[in-house]
Amino acid sequence: MSQEVPLPPKPPVTIKGRGNTVTITVDGREAPDDILASLDAQLARRGRTFFAGAPTAVEVKPGPLDPVLVARLAEKVAAAGMSLVEVSIGGRAAPTAPAAPAPVAAEGALLVERTLRGGQRISHDGTVIVLGDVNPGAEIIAGGHVIVWGRLRGTVEAGLASAGAMVCALDLAPTQLRIGPALARAPEEPDRVPVPEVAREVDGRIVVEGWR
Repeated sequence: MSQEVPLPPKPPVTIKGRGNTVTITVDGREAPDDILASLDAQLARRGRTFFAGAPTAVEVKPGPLDPVLVARLAEKVAAAGMSLVEVSIGGRAAPTAPAAPAPVAAEGALLVERTLRGGQRISHDGTVIVLGDVNPGAEIIAGGHVIVWGRLRGTVEAGLASAGAMVCALDLAPTQLRIGPALARAPEEPDRVPVPEVAREVDGRIVVEGWR
């Protein structure tokens, strides 16, 4: 007598090769911790260096953008030696930015895969993700969150179109930081040890805490 065996549930993260590109598909309805654990398991199954050097696209669907989750996904992709070339949120792609990036729709994220140097300016209605440094004299203006996977030394204005925005960086020391109505400058700390931090606006002032 045959008995049907139920199929195991689909994992929150799947990894597939498409041509020369690796695509990581994320079920945005799952909890962030479950998504990150699933990615770790998928990478461990193949070996951490299996995809080294591969151009990689991350597709998060469906669901809204969770900027901290996207940043942590980018961290794990980089740790595996993969090259992040595209992030797609809910089916809208934000490709690697050229020298003069073209804005994407307001509900999407703008991904900039390069360091912003003094005199360069990025303005976007939604969230801005920078895979690189933001040097002194560079400026980011965002309607949503700002995530810098590197050193933030320039000027940032975030949350111009939405409440509850945050600014995250591996080294958060901006020349000037504005989140919604709150304005702050990084204190002079010559002996400061850089740590990942998150800045938020709370009751009209900017509060900084560890990025975990």
